[in-house]
Amino acid sequence: MKRLKILFAYKYLLLALISISFSFVFTYTYKYKSAYLGNEENFICSISNYKFDGDKLTLNLKCKEKINAYYYIKTLKEKELLLKKIKYGSKITINGELNIPSNNTIFNAFNYKEYLKHNKIYYLLNIESISNIK
Repeated sequence: MKRLKILFAYKYLLLALISISFSFVFTYTYKYKSAYLGNEENFICSISNYKFDGDKLTLNLKCKEKINAYYYIKTLKEKELLLKKIKYGSKITINGELNIPSNNTIFNAFNYKEYLKHNKIYYLLNIESISNIK
């Protein structure tokens, strides 16, 4: 009887924990949808992050939604021009192809597609041309 009294004394705490767990499960199982159809080719975005790695430029873009983009630099002169012009928050016009990230190939290994989905990134963009950097 004493245990039952103690349990009922904490019933509001128990109800709060149950409601928090239900809201947590609902928010993390809710399926987000992309703002893109997947066939778009022209984008106007702002740069939230960038990285030069040899002849590869990696951009994190904020368009209608977040997109990771990749551009392979063709000439040294083009790289120098991009180094001067690309800044955080710059608005750029991009022509490229959207691709869905591939699933992991090794069972129980890191899944890049799920990682991107968790960060609300649904597409990877292969950039063909960058223009109009402001």
